[in-house]
Amino acid sequence: MTRSVAEANIAISRIREMPYGIARSTASAAELDRITAEGPPEARAYALFTTVEGYAWGGEVDKAFLPFTQMLRWWDAHPEYFDEQDQHSLFWSFKWMVGHLSDFPEISVSQITSTLEDMARRFAVAGHGMNAVELSRFQWARARGAAPEEVAAAYETWVATPRDDYSQCEACEPGDRAAYLFEVGRRDEGIRLLETVLTGSPSCATEPG
Repeated sequence: MTRSVAEANIAISRIREMPYGIARSTASAAELDRITAEGPPEARAYALFTTVEGYAWGGEVDKAFLPFTQMLRWWDAHPEYFDEQDQHSLFWSFKWMVGHLSDFPEISVSQITSTLEDMARRFAVAGHGMNAVELSRFQWARARGAAPEEVAAAYETWVATPRDDYSQCEACEPGDRAAYLFEVGRRDEGIRLLETVLTGSPSCATEPG
């Protein structure tokens, strides 16, 4: 008998309470398989995101590409099964895929580039702000060793793009910016940025870290 949406969502939420690692990822993948096979379809987006999330933060980022692609296909085929939170999770996870997948040499440049291009297109179609897209473009230029002037231009474009619902949080963004500024010798600018943000003591899942 197919579980109700509430029952399936409770099962997924319990998995999200587990610490990141193989046990959580295995449980999440099994739950996703069950929902894919048995339903309810309304819980599938949540199960897909939870699987992507588990791999992305559990040290198996390369395994996140498949469920992420499945989540995109599910969105294309059945957007009616994505509630507001599911939609936010889908677009938010683009940053993980572009930002983290570049750490793995077995993931091709073409895969990451196409993901970034698809991200930009989908954000534009959905009417979302482009701050996260420009951040991802900057991170990718930096990760692939683009020319310094190209990386610098990408950085300036990112910081000039208005913040929106998909921007880095107020704790993460200053650290991301300062790391680059220190790297290119703009130390005074980086220090001023960090001094400004530290007075507010913001925090999130990864900052301070």
